[in-house]
Amino acid sequence: MTLGRQSSVVSLLIAGLLGTLLSVAPPQILEQGNRKTLDQLLSLIPAQSGSGQVAIVEIDGPSLTQIGRWPWPRKRTAELVERIHAAGAKAIVLNLFFPEAEDPLSDQMLASSLARSQGITGFQFEFNSPSDSALGCPPVVLPIVLSEAPPARENSLFNAGKALCNVSVLQSAAKGFLNIGPLDKGLPMAITYEGLLYPSLTLAATASFLSERSIDLQILNSSSAQLKIGNRTIPLDAQARMTLGPPKQLPTISAKDLFDPNTHPTELAGKLVVVGVNATGIAETGMPLLQATAIDNLLRGEAIAGPGTSRATEMVLLIASLAASALLMHAISQWYRWLFWAGLQISLIAGSWWLLKHQHVFISPLPSLICLWVHAICLTSFQARQHRTIAQSSEAQIASARQFLFSALSMLTTIRHAETGAHQQRIQLYLHSLAIALSKKKSFAGELTPENITLMVQIAPIHDIGKVGIPDQLLLKAGPLTATEFQLIQQHVTLGKEILDRARDQSELNDEILFRLASALVYSHHERWDGSGYPLGLAGSDIPLVARLMAVADVYDALVSKRVYKESLSHEAAKSMILAERGRMFDPDVIDGFLEVEPEWRRIRSEFQEGKAIGHHGLG
Repeated sequence: MTLGRQSSVVSLLIAGLLGTLLSVAPPQILEQGNRKTLDQLLSLIPAQSGSGQVAIVEIDGPSLTQIGRWPWPRKRTAELVERIHAAGAKAIVLNLFFPEAEDPLSDQMLASSLARSQGITGFQFEFNSPSDSALGCPPVVLPIVLSEAPPARENSLFNAGKALCNVSVLQSAAKGFLNIGPLDKGLPMAITYEGLLYPSLTLAATASFLSERSIDLQILNSSSAQLKIGNRTIPLDAQARMTLGPPKQLPTISAKDLFDPNTHPTELAGKLVVVGVNATGIAETGMPLLQATAIDNLLRGEAIAGPGTSRATEMVLLIASLAASALLMHAISQWYRWLFWAGLQISLIAGSWWLLKHQHVFISPLPSLICLWVHAICLTSFQARQHRTIAQSSEAQIASARQFLFSALSMLTTIRHAETGAHQQRIQLYLHSLAIALSKKKSFAGELTPENITLMVQIAPIHDIGKVGIPDQLLLKAGPLTATEFQLIQQHVTLGKEILDRARDQSELNDEILFRLASALVYSHHERWDGSGYPLGLAGSDIPLVARLMAVADVYDALVSKRVYKESLSHEAAKSMILAERGRMFDPDVIDGFLEVEPEWRRIRSEFQEGKAIGHHGLG
């Protein structure tokens, strides 16, 4: 198995394992993410027409301004119920709670109005309080048949600790609970209390409107349930919570209009009317719309299936997404495969939105998106690591090739010119210490990088490679050179550059830095700072830096080494001669660097002694 295929398999396994964990045991943060994703997708769906069976009467701001502040007297609420009934409402649902008595007459008026109009109201549960059965409420008014499949968890429904009742004369109209909390994930349709099962006001109102006397609640497994009302089947989660579908456009009337004798609304005829407060600064604000939307969803049987009710489908989608991602990553090359990968994610989101809008099913794309990103990140990381390994291997091979080349060329120089290995080592050590010292100066730091210094030191031994083309009688001549012979000796820099140029043209090695430094070193190390050197007569900073450094090292080694035509000089004598050439033969800044390292050069000269005399070199 190749490294590329191995990284793909490992990346796919990591993403697949994560996907399995997310599907089998989704963490709380994923559940929250699914809910937020659902909310975002629902917000992108335009409001749809309702069932035509539900309307809303709002006790809104204008109503409170015209009729009086909230809470209204019970007789005023009773009058509102009578007017809604007179407008032809088939059923009335008060999304209101009356726990305290007002006066017997007003309370009785409201109770009578609810009875005549088939109106109902609700009660509330508490979940953190101890049971208090002494209140004697609420009555069991709607039998719910509960069945649980074997895989389902026991006691999956929410269990209340205490019931909060209406005033006694109104409690008989309380058919279901008003709670939407402490839950924040959909509306509960049923809650257990003291071993009995109670419906929500939403469920009770729907059953009353449809004249259904029995409700079947089936807990299917640890994540899903369903509610059967007549021929309607509504998907729920295992806690009997219903997820509302897309927003609805429901007929809405302000309560003040019903009190206007000149207004005769027809929108309420034959409908189930939800009455509630929707005014700024009142806790119940917004509840009538929520209640009415929930009832409309039940009547149409179109509540959203999920999140959490489609684990198997989400798992299949996740596997298919990873398979598609793996195929894209390998079947399509180059950078544009990431466009297809991004398109895959967009398709997941768009598909989820389409199912939500047209099929009322929510298949969360979030687990698949997470796994796609994990797959891409892992694959990219593994591939980057492989590329680094390959690059490092290539760099090591290049370094080995360089070292082989330099060693071979330096050995050729040694054999051809009788130069010793000690001489080459000295030149390298001189150059290295001088370059390190100068690299600390701002003016040299940009060029004397660690990589360039290493390369300079490696190529130092081949600075006189051109002397392989100079006759031995000149190189090994014991006496002084004539002017003609000196001109011939000077040709070694041109010969050396030609050797490098031919090697570059005939090789496939693409190493620009190597050839630039080597060519500068071989061709220019006899140039002088004042422009009197050869072969081009370059002056000042026009002379390549590596050549300026080599000039000092080359001359120093020539002075302190024994030649066939002279004895070696002491370190101090060589130092004096070099300092005398500051600003003429040598770069003044380079000489300043030499003064910093000259004690080290003395040590290098002492430790690496010549075994025999060498020919014309350095100053030649």
